[in-house]
Amino acid sequence: MDKTWLKSMYTECGLEPQEVGPAVDATLKRLLRRERPDGAEGPKRPLIEALVRDPLVSMNRIIGRGDGGLPFIDDDETRLNVAAFGHVLGESGLDPVVAMAYAKVVAEAYAPRDLYQPIWQALGQSGPVDLQVLRQLDWTPLRDRFPELRGLHIDVTAVTQAVVPVKPKAQPPGGRRPRPTPKDGD
Repeated sequence: MDKTWLKSMYTECGLEPQEVGPAVDATLKRLLRRERPDGAEGPKRPLIEALVRDPLVSMNRIIGRGDGGLPFIDDDETRLNVAAFGHVLGESGLDPVVAMAYAKVVAEAYAPRDLYQPIWQALGQSGPVDLQVLRQLDWTPLRDRFPELRGLHIDVTAVTQAVVPVKPKAQPPGGRRPRPTPKDGD
């Protein structure tokens, strides 16, 4: 998998040649890490986040239903997320207002399947991209192709250490604990 589809996407949307490279790198990093910017994924779920150490693992992946969302896609999956593209373009050095203008162009010109088709094929899949299946696939082999992302493996021990068995407390014979006797003056 190379970065040409992202380069052509940003070039066709009007970014200057010197802006394309940083935008492509930031976008690819966010895609492969499956990061969604703050506010783009909806309300936070602190309990689920507390259950695991690795941000790539979510409760849905643990139970086999895939992640709650893919980066750059609105939750309704019908279009690309303008805020997510605006955020990554702003990180790439563009003025925030200009970044949002380009993000609107990208979101209107491309569909989620256009963005994820090369990733789908790089993961060994054929035919048109299925976003539901894509959520459930292991992206680790794809991340391994990029040296800056090699350390992003899912920590399996985080899942096993998140479950702590609770043992019931031992009770005295008879099944009831005696009530404490009140002290003088109580």
